[in-house]
Amino acid sequence: MLVAPILSLFNDFPCSMGCPTQDCIAYNKEQFDKYISERILNTDLYRSVYSFRTIDKGEINRESAYINKVFFDFDSDFWLQDMRKVYFWCKKHNIVNRHQFSGNGAHSFIFIVPNVHYKKEAVGNFQRWLSKELDLTLDKKIIGDTSRIFRIKNTYNFKAKRYCISIPPEILEDESINEDWFYRNSTQQQDFEPWSGENLLNISSFDTNELMYMEYDVQYDLNEIKKDIRIEYPEFPPCVQSWLSTPDLHGKAFFYLVLYLRDQIVIDPLDTQDIINILAQTLSKEEFSHKFDNGFARGHIGHCGKKIVTIMRSLHYSMSNCETLKKYGLCTDNCYIRNPILYKNNINSIYNKNN
Repeated sequence: MLVAPILSLFNDFPCSMGCPTQDCIAYNKEQFDKYISERILNTDLYRSVYSFRTIDKGEINRESAYINKVFFDFDSDFWLQDMRKVYFWCKKHNIVNRHQFSGNGAHSFIFIVPNVHYKKEAVGNFQRWLSKELDLTLDKKIIGDTSRIFRIKNTYNFKAKRYCISIPPEILEDESINEDWFYRNSTQQQDFEPWSGENLLNISSFDTNELMYMEYDVQYDLNEIKKDIRIEYPEFPPCVQSWLSTPDLHGKAFFYLVLYLRDQIVIDPLDTQDIINILAQTLSKEEFSHKFDNGFARGHIGHCGKKIVTIMRSLHYSMSNCETLKKYGLCTDNCYIRNPILYKNNINSIYNKNN
Protein backbone atom coordinates (compact mmCIF):
# COMPACT_ATOMS: atom_id res chain seq x y z
CA MET A 1 0.00 0.00 0.00
CA LEU A 2 1.31 3.47 -0.87
CA VAL A 3 2.44 5.28 2.27
CA ALA A 4 2.46 8.67 0.58
CA PRO A 5 -0.95 9.74 1.97
CA ILE A 6 0.55 9.78 5.48
CA LEU A 7 3.52 11.79 4.22
CA SER A 8 3.63 15.29 2.92
CA LEU A 9 5.87 17.68 1.09
CA PHE A 10 3.96 20.80 2.08
CA ASN A 11 2.14 19.93 5.31
CA ASP A 12 5.00 19.33 7.74
CA PHE A 13 5.41 22.27 10.11
CA PRO A 14 6.88 24.48 11.40
CA CYS A 15 8.84 25.39 8.28
CA SER A 16 10.63 28.47 7.00
CA MET A 17 9.39 30.31 3.93
CA GLY A 18 10.82 32.99 1.69
CA CYS A 19 11.07 34.63 -1.70
CA PRO A 20 13.84 33.40 -1.57
CA THR A 21 15.24 35.08 1.60
CA GLN A 22 13.72 33.09 4.43
CA ASP A 23 11.76 35.74 6.31
CA CYS A 24 8.84 33.81 7.76
CA ILE A 25 8.03 30.82 9.92
CA ALA A 26 4.78 29.03 9.06
CA TYR A 27 3.54 27.00 12.00
CA ASN A 28 0.59 25.43 10.19
CA LYS A 29 -1.09 25.00 6.81
CA GLU A 30 -3.26 28.09 7.27
CA GLN A 31 -0.22 30.34 7.72
CA PHE A 32 1.57 28.58 4.87
CA ASP A 33 -1.34 29.17 2.47
CA LYS A 34 -1.77 32.77 3.63
CA TYR A 35 1.90 33.57 2.95
CA ILE A 36 1.54 32.18 -0.57
CA SER A 37 -1.76 33.89 -1.37
CA GLU A 38 -0.39 37.30 -0.33
CA ARG A 39 2.69 37.02 -2.59
CA ILE A 40 2.02 34.59 -5.41
CA LEU A 41 1.32 37.29 -8.01
CA ASN A 42 4.49 39.24 -7.30
CA THR A 43 7.41 36.98 -6.44
CA ASP A 44 8.98 33.53 -6.51
CA LEU A 45 8.07 31.46 -3.46
CA TYR A 46 10.04 28.84 -1.53
CA ARG A 47 9.82 26.75 1.60
CA SER A 48 12.35 24.73 3.57
CA VAL A 49 12.83 21.10 2.62
CA TYR A 50 12.54 20.15 6.28
CA SER A 51 10.38 21.15 9.18
CA PHE A 52 12.04 22.04 12.48
CA ARG A 53 11.43 20.79 15.99
CA THR A 54 12.95 23.69 17.94
CA ILE A 55 12.01 27.35 17.57
CA ASP A 56 12.81 29.80 20.34
CA LYS A 57 11.45 33.36 20.26
CA GLY A 58 11.00 33.27 16.51
CA GLU A 59 14.45 31.82 15.81
CA ILE A 60 14.78 28.42 14.14
CA ASN A 61 17.34 26.00 15.49
CA ARG A 62 18.59 24.60 12.17
CA GLU A 63 20.09 21.60 13.95
CA SER A 64 16.53 20.51 14.84
CA ALA A 65 15.58 19.72 11.22
CA TYR A 66 13.29 16.69 10.96
CA ILE A 67 15.04 14.55 8.36
CA ASN A 68 12.31 12.56 6.62
CA LYS A 69 13.39 13.00 3.00
CA VAL A 70 16.42 13.58 0.80
CA PHE A 71 16.26 16.36 -1.77
CA PHE A 72 17.93 16.44 -5.19
CA ASP A 73 18.14 19.57 -7.33
CA PHE A 74 18.92 19.18 -11.02
CA ASP A 75 19.55 22.29 -13.09
CA SER A 76 22.00 21.11 -15.75
CA ASP A 77 21.10 20.37 -19.37
CA PHE A 78 20.48 16.77 -18.22
CA TRP A 79 17.84 17.59 -15.61
CA LEU A 80 15.14 15.42 -17.19
CA GLN A 81 17.44 12.40 -17.59
CA ASP A 82 18.60 12.77 -13.99
CA MET A 83 15.06 13.05 -12.64
CA ARG A 84 14.13 9.89 -14.54
CA LYS A 85 17.18 8.05 -13.19
CA VAL A 86 16.07 8.82 -9.62
CA TYR A 87 12.48 7.84 -10.38
CA PHE A 88 13.42 4.46 -11.89
CA TRP A 89 15.83 3.74 -9.02
CA CYS A 90 13.04 4.40 -6.52
CA LYS A 91 10.64 2.29 -8.58
CA LYS A 92 13.11 -0.63 -8.64
CA HIS A 93 13.38 -0.54 -4.84
CA ASN A 94 9.72 0.45 -4.24
CA ILE A 95 10.74 3.61 -2.36
CA VAL A 96 8.30 6.50 -1.87
CA ASN A 97 9.27 9.39 -4.12
CA ARG A 98 7.88 12.43 -5.90
CA HIS A 99 9.23 14.91 -8.44
CA GLN A 100 8.49 18.36 -9.78
CA PHE A 101 9.52 20.60 -12.64
CA SER A 102 10.84 23.86 -11.17
CA GLY A 103 10.26 25.88 -14.33
CA ASN A 104 13.84 25.45 -15.42
CA GLY A 105 15.00 22.14 -13.95
CA ALA A 106 13.89 19.33 -11.65
CA HIS A 107 13.42 18.62 -7.95
CA SER A 108 13.37 15.02 -6.73
CA PHE A 109 12.41 13.88 -3.23
CA ILE A 110 13.15 10.46 -1.78
CA PHE A 111 11.34 9.79 1.49
CA ILE A 112 13.28 8.08 4.27
CA VAL A 113 12.91 6.61 7.74
CA PRO A 114 13.46 9.62 10.04
CA ASN A 115 16.07 7.94 12.23
CA VAL A 116 19.39 9.61 11.39
CA HIS A 117 21.65 11.11 14.05
CA TYR A 118 24.33 12.83 11.97
CA LYS A 119 21.87 14.77 9.87
CA LYS A 120 24.03 16.75 7.46
CA GLU A 121 26.50 13.91 7.03
CA ALA A 122 23.86 11.21 6.48
CA VAL A 123 21.98 13.27 3.89
CA GLY A 124 25.20 14.30 2.13
CA ASN A 125 26.65 10.79 2.14
CA PHE A 126 23.50 9.37 0.55
CA GLN A 127 23.34 12.17 -2.01
CA ARG A 128 26.96 11.57 -3.02
CA TRP A 129 26.47 7.79 -3.16
CA LEU A 130 23.35 7.96 -5.34
CA SER A 131 25.00 10.56 -7.58
CA LYS A 132 27.87 8.15 -8.14
CA GLU A 133 25.58 5.13 -8.48
CA LEU A 134 23.33 6.74 -11.10
CA ASP A 135 25.85 9.12 -12.68
CA LEU A 136 23.79 12.18 -11.79
CA THR A 137 24.70 15.76 -12.60
CA LEU A 138 23.78 17.08 -9.18
CA ASP A 139 23.92 20.67 -7.93
CA LYS A 140 26.71 20.22 -5.36
CA LYS A 141 25.44 23.16 -3.31
CA ILE A 142 22.63 21.01 -1.96
CA ILE A 143 24.85 18.20 -0.65
CA GLY A 144 24.35 17.84 3.09
CA ASP A 145 22.39 21.10 3.26
CA THR A 146 19.60 20.69 5.83
CA SER A 147 18.66 24.38 5.54
CA ARG A 148 17.85 24.01 1.83
CA ILE A 149 14.76 25.61 0.34
CA PHE A 150 12.86 24.64 -2.80
CA ARG A 151 10.28 26.21 -5.05
CA ILE A 152 6.67 25.60 -4.01
CA LYS A 153 4.52 23.76 -6.53
CA ASN A 154 2.05 25.79 -8.59
CA THR A 155 3.92 29.01 -7.86
CA TYR A 156 5.44 31.02 -10.67
CA ASN A 157 9.08 31.01 -11.73
CA PHE A 158 9.32 34.63 -12.85
CA LYS A 159 12.71 34.19 -14.51
CA ALA A 160 11.68 31.15 -16.57
CA LYS A 161 8.12 32.45 -16.99
CA ARG A 162 6.69 29.05 -16.10
CA TYR A 163 4.94 27.43 -13.17
CA CYS A 164 6.54 24.88 -10.91
CA ILE A 165 4.44 21.74 -11.38
CA SER A 166 4.38 18.24 -9.91
CA ILE A 167 5.19 15.41 -12.31
CA PRO A 168 3.02 12.27 -12.46
CA PRO A 169 4.81 8.88 -12.66
CA GLU A 170 3.31 8.05 -16.07
CA ILE A 171 5.16 11.02 -17.60
CA LEU A 172 8.45 9.83 -16.15
CA GLU A 173 7.71 6.29 -17.34
CA ASP A 174 7.25 7.41 -20.94
CA GLU A 175 10.79 8.17 -22.10
CA SER A 176 9.51 9.40 -25.45
CA ILE A 177 8.29 12.53 -23.64
CA ASN A 178 10.95 15.22 -23.79
CA GLU A 179 11.46 18.68 -22.27
CA ASP A 180 8.86 20.24 -24.56
CA TRP A 181 6.05 18.53 -22.64
CA PHE A 182 7.20 20.21 -19.43
CA TYR A 183 7.50 23.62 -21.08
CA ARG A 184 4.00 23.37 -22.56
CA ASN A 185 2.32 22.10 -19.41
CA SER A 186 3.95 24.61 -17.08
CA THR A 187 2.27 27.64 -18.65
CA GLN A 188 -0.48 27.18 -16.07
CA GLN A 189 -0.96 25.54 -12.69
CA GLN A 190 -1.52 21.77 -12.68
CA ASP A 191 -2.96 19.24 -10.25
CA PHE A 192 -1.04 16.11 -11.22
CA GLU A 193 -0.71 13.27 -8.70
CA PRO A 194 3.07 12.87 -8.18
CA TRP A 195 3.39 10.11 -5.59
CA SER A 196 4.76 6.61 -6.22
CA GLY A 197 6.36 3.86 -4.15
CA GLU A 198 5.37 2.08 -0.94
CA ASN A 199 8.36 1.96 1.41
CA LEU A 200 10.48 4.49 3.24
CA LEU A 201 14.20 4.23 2.53
CA ASN A 202 16.47 3.47 5.47
CA ILE A 203 19.73 5.42 5.10
CA SER A 204 21.20 4.37 8.46
CA SER A 205 24.24 2.89 6.69
CA PHE A 206 25.13 6.46 5.68
CA ASP A 207 24.57 7.84 9.19
CA THR A 208 28.11 8.53 10.36
CA ASN A 209 30.12 11.61 11.21
CA GLU A 210 32.57 10.61 8.48
CA LEU A 211 32.10 11.99 4.99
CA MET A 212 31.77 9.21 2.44
CA TYR A 213 32.17 9.07 -1.36
CA MET A 214 34.25 12.20 -1.45
CA GLU A 215 34.95 12.04 -5.17
CA TYR A 216 32.05 14.53 -4.99
CA ASP A 217 34.35 16.67 -2.87
CA VAL A 218 35.21 20.33 -2.56
CA GLN A 219 36.34 21.61 -5.95
CA TYR A 220 37.64 24.95 -7.16
CA ASP A 221 39.89 26.39 -9.85
CA LEU A 222 42.07 29.42 -9.19
CA ASN A 223 42.21 30.01 -12.93
CA GLU A 224 38.44 30.52 -13.04
CA ILE A 225 38.16 33.38 -10.55
CA LYS A 226 35.45 35.90 -11.45
CA LYS A 227 36.47 39.48 -10.79
CA ASP A 228 33.02 41.01 -11.28
CA ILE A 229 31.39 39.17 -8.37
CA ARG A 230 29.48 41.21 -5.81
CA ILE A 231 31.50 41.82 -2.62
CA GLU A 232 29.13 44.12 -0.71
CA TYR A 233 26.35 42.30 1.09
CA PRO A 234 24.09 44.54 3.21
CA GLU A 235 22.04 41.39 3.95
CA PHE A 236 24.92 40.02 6.05
CA PRO A 237 25.40 40.86 9.75
CA PRO A 238 27.84 43.64 10.72
CA CYS A 239 30.51 41.20 11.91
CA VAL A 240 30.59 39.45 8.52
CA GLN A 241 30.65 42.76 6.67
CA SER A 242 33.60 43.77 8.85
CA TRP A 243 35.47 40.57 7.99
CA LEU A 244 34.79 41.12 4.29
CA SER A 245 36.42 44.55 4.55
CA THR A 246 39.59 43.27 6.26
CA PRO A 247 42.33 42.70 3.64
CA ASP A 248 44.62 40.74 5.99
CA LEU A 249 41.86 38.59 7.50
CA HIS A 250 43.26 35.47 9.15
CA GLY A 251 42.88 33.11 12.08
CA LYS A 252 39.45 32.64 13.65
CA ALA A 253 37.97 35.55 11.71
CA PHE A 254 38.84 33.87 8.40
CA PHE A 255 37.49 30.55 9.68
CA TYR A 256 34.17 32.10 10.69
CA LEU A 257 33.87 34.12 7.49
CA VAL A 258 34.19 31.01 5.31
CA LEU A 259 31.85 29.10 7.62
CA TYR A 260 29.25 31.85 7.45
CA LEU A 261 29.47 32.11 3.66
CA ARG A 262 29.08 28.34 3.41
CA ASP A 263 26.02 28.14 5.66
CA GLN A 264 24.28 31.51 5.19
CA ILE A 265 20.66 31.43 4.09
CA VAL A 266 19.93 35.05 3.13
CA ILE A 267 21.20 34.90 -0.47
CA ASP A 268 21.57 32.08 -2.97
CA PRO A 269 23.87 29.31 -1.67
CA LEU A 270 27.57 29.80 -2.28
CA ASP A 271 29.84 26.92 -3.28
CA THR A 272 33.61 26.80 -2.83
CA GLN A 273 34.32 28.57 -6.11
CA ASP A 274 31.85 31.35 -5.23
CA ILE A 275 33.51 31.90 -1.86
CA ILE A 276 36.99 31.97 -3.37
CA ASN A 277 35.76 34.48 -5.95
CA ILE A 278 34.68 36.73 -3.07
CA LEU A 279 37.92 36.23 -1.11
CA ALA A 280 40.00 37.04 -4.19
CA GLN A 281 38.39 40.49 -4.23
CA THR A 282 38.34 41.19 -0.48
CA LEU A 283 41.71 39.84 0.71
CA SER A 284 44.97 41.55 -0.10
CA LYS A 285 47.04 39.96 -2.85
CA GLU A 286 49.55 38.80 -0.22
CA GLU A 287 46.91 37.31 2.07
CA PHE A 288 45.15 35.52 -0.79
CA SER A 289 48.48 34.04 -1.91
CA HIS A 290 49.10 32.87 1.65
CA LYS A 291 45.69 31.20 1.80
CA PHE A 292 45.71 29.55 -1.60
CA ASP A 293 49.35 29.30 -2.66
CA ASN A 294 52.78 29.28 -1.02
CA GLY A 295 52.77 32.96 -0.05
CA PHE A 296 54.69 33.65 3.16
CA ALA A 297 52.88 35.50 5.99
CA ARG A 298 53.16 35.76 9.80
CA GLY A 299 56.09 33.37 9.84
CA HIS A 300 54.26 30.64 7.92
CA ILE A 301 54.46 29.26 4.41
CA GLY A 302 51.20 29.28 2.46
CA HIS A 303 48.33 26.84 3.04
CA CYS A 304 47.70 26.00 -0.64
CA GLY A 305 43.93 26.01 -0.09
CA LYS A 306 43.96 23.34 2.64
CA LYS A 307 42.15 25.46 5.20
CA ILE A 308 39.16 26.31 3.03
CA VAL A 309 38.88 22.69 1.87
CA THR A 310 38.81 21.55 5.50
CA ILE A 311 36.09 24.07 6.40
CA MET A 312 33.94 23.32 3.36
CA ARG A 313 34.32 19.56 3.81
CA SER A 314 33.67 19.40 7.55
CA LEU A 315 29.92 19.54 8.02
CA HIS A 316 30.28 19.11 11.79
CA TYR A 317 31.59 22.68 11.91
CA SER A 318 28.76 25.12 12.60
CA MET A 319 28.68 28.86 13.11
CA SER A 320 29.40 29.84 16.70
CA ASN A 321 26.93 32.00 18.58
CA CYS A 322 27.41 35.69 19.18
CA GLU A 323 28.59 35.21 22.76
CA THR A 324 31.48 33.07 21.53
CA LEU A 325 32.35 35.62 18.86
CA LYS A 326 32.39 38.34 21.51
CA LYS A 327 34.90 36.34 23.56
CA TYR A 328 37.16 36.21 20.51
CA GLY A 329 36.74 39.94 19.89
CA LEU A 330 34.98 39.28 16.59
CA CYS A 331 31.59 40.85 17.39
CA THR A 332 31.33 44.39 16.01
CA ASP A 333 27.77 45.34 16.93
CA ASN A 334 24.86 44.41 19.16
CA CYS A 335 22.36 42.86 16.76
CA TYR A 336 20.16 41.39 19.48
CA ILE A 337 20.43 37.94 17.94
CA ARG A 338 22.01 34.71 19.11
CA ASN A 339 23.89 33.69 16.01
CA PRO A 340 25.01 35.51 12.83
CA ILE A 341 23.21 32.88 10.72
CA LEU A 342 19.94 34.22 12.13
CA TYR A 343 20.58 37.83 11.13
CA LYS A 344 17.60 39.19 9.19
CA ASN A 345 16.19 35.66 9.22
CA ASN A 346 12.87 35.07 10.97
CA ILE A 347 13.47 37.92 13.43
CA ASN A 348 10.80 40.04 11.77
CA SER A 349 8.61 37.07 10.91
CA ILE A 350 5.15 38.27 9.96
CA TYR A 351 3.67 35.22 11.58
CA ASN A 352 4.14 33.78 15.02
CA LYS A 353 2.89 30.81 16.90
CA ASN A 354 -0.14 32.66 18.22
CA ASN A 355 -1.26 34.09 14.88
